[in-house]
Amino acid sequence: VVVFNTAISTDNLGDYIIMHYCQDVLDEIMKDAKFVDVSTHIVPSEEQGKIVKHSKYKFVCGTNLLTSHIEEWWNWRLPDGYIGKQDYRNIILLGVGWGTYQDKCSAYSKLIYRLLLNPCALHSVRDQYTENKFKEIGIKNVINTGCPTMWNLTPQFCSSIPREKAKDVIATITDYRQDKASDRIMFEILQRCYENIYVWIQGKRDEEYIRSLHLSDKVILIPRSLEAYESILTRGNIDYVGTRLHAGIYALNHRIRSIIIAVDNRAIEIARDTNLPIVLRENIQRNLEEFIKSSFSTEVKINSENINRFKRQFGLENK
Repeated sequence: VVVFNTAISTDNLGDYIIMHYCQDVLDEIMKDAKFVDVSTHIVPSEEQGKIVKHSKYKFVCGTNLLTSHIEEWWNWRLPDGYIGKQDYRNIILLGVGWGTYQDKCSAYSKLIYRLLLNPCALHSVRDQYTENKFKEIGIKNVINTGCPTMWNLTPQFCSSIPREKAKDVIATITDYRQDKASDRIMFEILQRCYENIYVWIQGKRDEEYIRSLHLSDKVILIPRSLEAYESILTRGNIDYVGTRLHAGIYALNHRIRSIIIAVDNRAIEIARDTNLPIVLRENIQRNLEEFIKSSFSTEVKINSENINRFKRQFGLENK
């Protein structure tokens, strides 16, 4: 089983979070399979190409890989001549999404998706917007399962997430979605609401950006590793507030009360489908402090029916 892995050669630890949960799903639906990881960020080697050609299944896992204009921008690195080969056909999507809000798909993009995607399998996409984009071009074997990072956030699980504000907070910022005015306001609010503020460095250039904000010396930077992040999450009495979507979802999976600052279509569309707790970045000054200080229950709504439909094609479903 080939896994087109977005966490290989990435500078964003959010990709590792996504792949962690996607691999859990693949381990479940592909029992006893031999997995071979192939990066989406680097053109596969000749040896990897042979493995791709002879694999029984090929999955590409949750990422912003999809676009309406492949001819202009596409960050999936495939070998020259892949269009004419059978090697990269019959790929199955697992929690994949559209990179950003876009207009109609180009004819070329439509052709590529029809060539690459398995025409018989049910494809799992992370939000309704992505499902609708496929249906616009006549690809209907696509279902909105939500992001696999959220499949464990059942009502029973979410009921164990605290309702009340914690003493401390772990925050994140996003180096490629910089808004210094908004991010400074966010930290001013966090300073009023929490005793200690930690900032986890998720992206390669996050630390450079956070230092450019000239925040209080009381802000404590957490090293750029999942181990360091998990260590903070498991110490107790801490909330998550930040612009990194999957850092927030990872926190929720650790039963951490979380508020995600939505800075792009991913958080907005996922929240629209699932009731993920978000505040739009443009509404930080108006809504964030009140939200933090309020008592609220985390009531994420996962689409168990569609998750089961995806799993059933491999002979499994949620227990």
